[in-house]
Formats: sequence, structure tokens, C-alpha cells
Amino acid sequence: MKLGFKSIAISDLGLQRDGNEDSALVSPRLVAVADGMGGHAAGEVASKVAIDLLAGLVGVLSDDDLDEISKLPGCY
Repeated sequence: MKLGFKSIAISDLGLQRDGNEDSALVSPRLVAVADGMGGHAAGEVASKVAIDLLAGLVGVLSDDDLDEISKLPGCY
């Protein structure tokens, strides 16, 4: 049996901040949220860098040949 999920990523500015520092990634095998630490210096840059780095790994994460654990009995 194959399991799956549907997801979306949205972020709310809220009432206290002038800019949104959060970033998110939704891909078939990875969902990630990077919180920009509201108000800290360059929080939006740090969260974008983290998500961009993870986005660059999506191709590797999608390669079934690299996922040895999925070949174990009972793993999907």
C-alpha cells in the first residue's frame, strides 16, 4: 500500500510585523518550513537560503535508487 498526502504552504504576516520572513517548500517527498525569527536581522534571507538549499536536494530525495531503507520489508 502506498501512502500519500496533499499539502499546501501559506504564511500570514500577522499583526506585529511589516514583512514576512517565513519560507516554505512543498514537494512530493519533502515539506519544510523555515521561520524567519520575526524581526531579527536578515531573517527573511536566512529562511530563503534554508529553503533554497532544501529545494536543491529534492531531485536527490526523489531518486528511489538512493533510498536503501525503502527496499527493506515493510517500508514504502
